[in-house]
Amino acid sequence: YRALVDGALDDFSRAVTRAMQAQGSAVERLQRVGRAYLERGRARRDLCRFIFGLVHNPATSAPQTDFPRFYDEVVAQIAAEVEGGVARGEFVPGRTDLRMLILMGALGEALCGYLIVGKPQLSPALADALIDAVVAGWRPRLEAP
Repeated sequence: YRALVDGALDDFSRAVTRAMQAQGSAVERLQRVGRAYLERGRARRDLCRFIFGLVHNPATSAPQTDFPRFYDEVVAQIAAEVEGGVARGEFVPGRTDLRMLILMGALGEALCGYLIVGKPQLSPALADALIDAVVAGWRPRLEAP
């Protein structure tokens, strides 16, 4: 149990860290996170269902796993990149907590739909499109000439 659950959480956390450390703009880094999120969901559908079941079941139904710590650490990495994008002028200032709800919600809903009914098909193109749609309102507006 520990190897399965902790291994999956550690794998995802490492994928997020790699995406955040790679070269590129904030959008490119977020797209890499989105791709990793959806790829792991597609490749490990049953494992994702199992872990989601653990998250939603009573804490006493399985060995203790610190899901809140895992979630907070992953979201903090992504939030730091969004805030870095603001500092570099790639994004306009805004509430990072709301941005994380929107971003994580978009990725999470795509994954849940796939786990429940098999759609949408999880792909890099979908991850990129979701990130582009989410960050569209975060980008600076071009001034009229």
